Amino acid sequence: ALGAEEISRVFAGGLSRPFVQRPLLRVERLLPGDGVDLRRLAGHQSFAAGASCLAVLLGDLEPALAPGGAWLYRRLHEEAGAIGHALSLEAAAQGLGARGIGGFLDDEVLAALGLPAEGRWQALYLLAVGRPA
Repeated sequence: ALGAEEISRVFAGGLSRPFVQRPLLRVERLLPGDGVDLRRLAGHQSFAAGASCLAVLLGDLEPALAPGGAWLYRRLHEEAGAIGHALSLEAAAQGLGARGIGGFLDDEVLAALGLPAEGRWQALYLLAVGRPA
C-alpha cells in the first residue's frame, strides 16, 4: 500500500496542471482506512481491491440541469476524463499505477464521501491508484 505522502504527491502533481482547475469539478480521495470497501464501490472490480486510494471526480450538476445548460453535462464528463488522465500520468511518472473506473456504485460512493445521492455534486469518474501488480 502507498503511504499518505506518496498519494499526496500524485494528487499535487496531477492537479497542478492548468487545465484541471475547474470550478464545477472537484476531486476527493477515498482510502481503505476510511472504513470503505474500495472494491465494492468500484463495482467489485478486482484491481480496486488492491488500490491504495480511489480518486473520485465529482461534477456540479446544478448548472448542467438548468435551462440552457445541457451542453455542460457532456463537458463535465470530458473534463473529468482529462483530470483522470492527468492523475494517471502523474502516477506513472512516480512509478505507480492508476486505472480509470467508469462503472461504479454512484450513491454509495457519494455516501462514503458524506454527500447526498440527490445533491448537486455527482460522481463522474473514479481512478484507482496504487502500486502496479
